[in-house]
Amino acid sequence: MPADILRPASSTFFLSEDSGLRRKPLRPEVSRPQRFLEAFEDRALYYDCFRDATGADILLVGPPPLNLEAELNRARFSDAQTGTPLQAQHHISRSSLLTRLTTGPATTSVRMDIAGQSGELLVQPNLSRDLKDARFLVGMNWNNDLNWIRDWVEWHIRVHATDTLILFDNGSNAYSLDALAENLVQVAGLQKLVLFDWPHRFGARDSQVPTHHYWAHFLQISALNLALKRCAASGAGFLNCDIDELAGPVSGDAYALAENSPHGIAALAGQWVESVVPEGMPANRHRDFAYTLRGGLSRLCPKKWVLDPARSWAQADTTFPYWHRVMGAPDRQQTEKPVANYFHFRGISTNWKERRRNLSVPIPILHRRIGSRAGAQECVAGMRRVPDEFGPDFGSGWPGRLIWAI
Repeated sequence: MPADILRPASSTFFLSEDSGLRRKPLRPEVSRPQRFLEAFEDRALYYDCFRDATGADILLVGPPPLNLEAELNRARFSDAQTGTPLQAQHHISRSSLLTRLTTGPATTSVRMDIAGQSGELLVQPNLSRDLKDARFLVGMNWNNDLNWIRDWVEWHIRVHATDTLILFDNGSNAYSLDALAENLVQVAGLQKLVLFDWPHRFGARDSQVPTHHYWAHFLQISALNLALKRCAASGAGFLNCDIDELAGPVSGDAYALAENSPHGIAALAGQWVESVVPEGMPANRHRDFAYTLRGGLSRLCPKKWVLDPARSWAQADTTFPYWHRVMGAPDRQQTEKPVANYFHFRGISTNWKERRRNLSVPIPILHRRIGSRAGAQECVAGMRRVPDEFGPDFGSGWPGRLIWAI
């Protein structure tokens, strides 16, 4: 049975192109390459405006204000129909902003006035009730191979019983959104596809902020927060894995790790899978890559996470999910200790961020084949059990070799 498709609208607010008011990067006095400046989001104030899960208030999600914070604090929000002022509370994180407007259920659109500019934002519905008890996989896409996306979804359905995908498309031009949806709706076990059209600036790595190179990636960090607050407040699980990442097998599934943990969150240790294949072998899908670096180098990979989105702390305004940690999670010293693994594939990449897909052949002194017993034991350290079957599509490929070896 085909998955149900939801194509939610979003309500944005951007500073006028004619205005001289712009967001500036951290350390604006230093020069940046043109690539960074072209990718940096300097005009967006909000990516979306929607009801909170209770229906009482309105939430707005966007980039951090940075140098615009004083103007944001002076901004006026009101009911666009009645003119009634709305009280705003701003919660600012390094790479994202959440604003709560105290209002009532009668407000259907919001007027915002800031620095001589004004705009109206339609209040979008909260989807959490329609997605109650869903087991979410959440990611962002730009021009990834459709086979990669499908394999990624199928893996998490078969290994972790994922049933709902939230996917933000960042303006793909290699195919249409309809083609993207059609690629996924027939995947067995996928019950719902929530597809957002977010063609905004993604951001770029910033070498001028050495402690946080990826601070300017506002879009995906804001997308994670929106998915958590607009879609997942009544969900059963929320797994943060990109298309080039597969959460490793565990006893039960990844969502159970979060559900059964004291605070409702579990960290996953990363392991790089290298973009090397033997001479003459295919190098097109996750399953084609079967080698990691020997020793500890393959473990130099940031953590990911899975959480129970219905926990009260997860829905707090001060909780901000990031790629590799959740700001606002309780007892982070304990909850950020990995309890399972995920695999990060260098070969599943369009090289948009850095040149990861640099194909070569394995070198025995450097690489260990996951399909060898020693390699498998090293790769699944910390995993408690491997499911017995992954289906015929996976049997001859990378997951099949891993399971066969164990």
